[in-house]
Amino acid sequence: MFTSSKVVLVLMNIFLVFLVGCGNFNQKRKLRDYREEIAVAEKLGSDTTRIKKALNHLSNVNNKVDYAIYLTLTGIGNYKAVDSLNRKSENNFAKALEIAQELNKEGLKLWINITTAKYYYHYRKLEKALPYFLQASFKIDDIDPKDQINPAESYQYLAYVFETLEEPDKSFIYLERALELTPDNSDLKPVLLDNIGMNYVNRRDTAKAFSYFKQAEEYAILRNNIGRLARVKGNFANIYYGKSDLGTALKYINDDIKFSLIAKDSVNLVYARILKAKILFQQKEFDKGHQELNIAYDYVRNVPYLVEYKKQILDIKFRLAEQEGKTQEELLAARALYNYDKDGVSGESEEAILRGKLLLNKESYLNEVQLAEVKLERETFAKKMYGILCLLIILLAIEWYFYTSKLNKSRHEKYERKVLQFKLEKALMDQRLSEANNSVNDYLKFMTEKNEQIEELQSVISKINQSKSAHIEERNGKLKQVLKSHLLTEENWIRFKQAFDNQYPKYYINLKKKFPDLTENNLKFILLLKLGLSTHETSNILGVSMDAVKKNKQRLKKRLQDNYEELMELI
Repeated sequence: MFTSSKVVLVLMNIFLVFLVGCGNFNQKRKLRDYREEIAVAEKLGSDTTRIKKALNHLSNVNNKVDYAIYLTLTGIGNYKAVDSLNRKSENNFAKALEIAQELNKEGLKLWINITTAKYYYHYRKLEKALPYFLQASFKIDDIDPKDQINPAESYQYLAYVFETLEEPDKSFIYLERALELTPDNSDLKPVLLDNIGMNYVNRRDTAKAFSYFKQAEEYAILRNNIGRLARVKGNFANIYYGKSDLGTALKYINDDIKFSLIAKDSVNLVYARILKAKILFQQKEFDKGHQELNIAYDYVRNVPYLVEYKKQILDIKFRLAEQEGKTQEELLAARALYNYDKDGVSGESEEAILRGKLLLNKESYLNEVQLAEVKLERETFAKKMYGILCLLIILLAIEWYFYTSKLNKSRHEKYERKVLQFKLEKALMDQRLSEANNSVNDYLKFMTEKNEQIEELQSVISKINQSKSAHIEERNGKLKQVLKSHLLTEENWIRFKQAFDNQYPKYYINLKKKFPDLTENNLKFILLLKLGLSTHETSNILGVSMDAVKKNKQRLKKRLQDNYEELMELI
């Protein structure tokens, strides 16, 4: 029998449960209530004083979710203000992420991880950005968009990174998800339409790309998004440039430059001027082309995180001088590239440590995910064992079906992660070469690392082909695509020759003079031999069999006859 005190106690417990439920509801709702604050911070840009004032209601440390949002948004404002990597922004992001982990708010963690990755990637710190990207890419599919902060922008950023890593299918899926979550009156709408257009460009489907660019142009005009309108104009110019319609391409790129100046988008302005220079060179307007390149170069020369554009400009100047046979200009451009690479060397040992930490963290995270999946499977199996005995056969049949499905899914995910791992390692390897001293020793180290990864890839492909996952590689062929990407490209061959000339002046020219019958393939073989690569390593780099390398050597010996020994002495 209930006494009055017991009734009161029960009612109090019910009331407390109700309050907890309301609190949980409010917490979930708050993750979708910060769009206004994010928009305000975005609008204020680098004005940190006004950002702090506008977001002051979030600065209470006792309301941890609010405070994590406050730290993140002020961290963004701070790096925009100083336009460089800085300890204050990094501390803000780290503290915000610590709060999100403490609260176990997956949606909040996702947003902070992506924000931190964008910060490091903006300043071309790939090693530091990748761990945060990995965390986000492995988690986003498991988090309902309703529990995320700015889910459309999160999907859009991950799509961008996957596009960079040559995963257009994954990129397209994320772009479509972002588009579904974006209303027509959002400034993100033209951005996503433009991104999807670029996805189709990379797939070489210019018809669909053009259609999406037209939609992006309409929405950019409608939303008065001048910066995005400039980029869309540039994408139109790029399509017409690819079709050799130089007049139309020039019209669009001039629009790009005009709108970029209005929007004060310096980075896109550099891209536009480089493309305009290429168009002008095609039209034989060399003086105007060089003028555009010089304007772009004057901007990027003192901006450390625009290293790619600086190298691109110098490469264009070098190749143009080489094509025109202007030896003096060619030497000046080559010297500028050499001096730039020499001055731009950063601490290689520090990068190696960062890369090691990244790979260690990545593998640790993957192991945690796999252990969690195994634990979940065991718990599910244990629960099913308590079923009714008469349904045992049916339950076993169902369990077998789901087990095989999960097993196939697990194999596919493991395969995709392995592909992603090799692509990330290749990206890091290429980045280290681009930031290195551009010497023969750098290329020797680069090619040695390439050989190591080629052999590891060959081993992994061989094991997969002998396993139950063979059909995955047979159907997708992604590991073979990565293997193919390690072959010596024409661009790397040109840069290697430049580095070789820097270390062995006139060696290459004297070799061609002394042995004029040597083909370009012969020269590749000879320079790689000079570098000290073995027959096996040379075959890996060139993507041919060892027999083909040996036959090349035999044909060279037969062609040169008595001069062959002299050539070997020079090597």
